[in-house]
Amino acid sequence: MIISKAILKDLPTEYYRLDFIVDQLNPHLDKEMEASMQAGELVGKIYDELFTQYRDPTNASSQRSINELSVRLVFCLYAEDAGIFGRHGMFHDYLNEFETRHLRTALIGFWCKFSSLT
Repeated sequence: MIISKAILKDLPTEYYRLDFIVDQLNPHLDKEMEASMQAGELVGKIYDELFTQYRDPTNASSQRSINELSVRLVFCLYAEDAGIFGRHGMFHDYLNEFETRHLRTALIGFWCKFSSLT
């Protein structure tokens, strides 16, 4: 057995080395790929909309905030879907209790509560 190292900087041209991780014959793979692509497009739209809400979105601090918010939202959506929060729809129901103008405060409160549990 020949073992070779995969170097991260070479990943764009040598990604095929990771093919062993995925069962290419899995009939669900196409559906999962399509769902992943749609989710990626949705996250891009969320990011773009958040971007427009900042006074100076090109500022490094604003970009960090937008990125952090996007990652947290994606985590919460995934966690809700995967049942990590304990009850399906919990994140949705929590946000539904607030008017749109109070969502920032609601999200901060949610993350503070969630992070105190971990």
